[in-house]
Amino acid sequence: MKFSSAFFIFCIFILIDTAYAAPYLPDTPGLVIEYIGEMKIGDETESVSKIIKVLEPMIHPYTLEKLIVHQVNFKVAGEEDKIVKYYAVRENGIYIIAEAKASGKKLNTYKTPQQVNPLPMLEKSKWKMDIQAGSKKIFLEYQVESLSEKITVGTTEYNAVHISGKGIAKAFLMEIPVEEDRWVHKDLGTIKSITKQTIAKIEATTTLTLKTDKKK
Repeated sequence: MKFSSAFFIFCIFILIDTAYAAPYLPDTPGLVIEYIGEMKIGDETESVSKIIKVLEPMIHPYTLEKLIVHQVNFKVAGEEDKIVKYYAVRENGIYIIAEAKASGKKLNTYKTPQQVNPLPMLEKSKWKMDIQAGSKKIFLEYQVESLSEKITVGTTEYNAVHISGKGIAKAFLMEIPVEEDRWVHKDLGTIKSITKQTIAKIEATTTLTLKTDKKK
């Protein structure tokens, strides 16, 4: 598989990617969090990065909920994409409500808000995410594997919640098996994620690790 396919794979990864909201996602406006990593497709490897900037919160025009707003900048294989995500904190969990391209004003509100994690966070909790964005559809089933798992990022060891997900991404007439593992910290949000996709029997693995966080 040529690396021209990497951005196609990463576009699916963008839809799968979720940044955990309060208390598992920073919500301080102006905060910038950076992740670095790699995408490996077969024997080829390409650098990957993600930068999250917390924007000013907004009020949902219909539900009047306060929304946490994140601008997310992805780079892979020389390509770049920016997206803005809107999250709502509800009694039973954190939901992604809508998204928009950072370059435009059109807001794509999800027909059904998608839960990205439960509240409270309990071991073995399970939930589903069913996303449709244009021609792409993603269905994942998640589970909290552990509430306290030690993971080292750089020189720092964290106690993090380990979440796993498994499902199918449908895009361009293909069904792509997806597996995801994510480690999230109550104050820092996601500190590491590993996403695996299998396309035409070739495995693509994207690993992202927290590089900097200004709220330590």
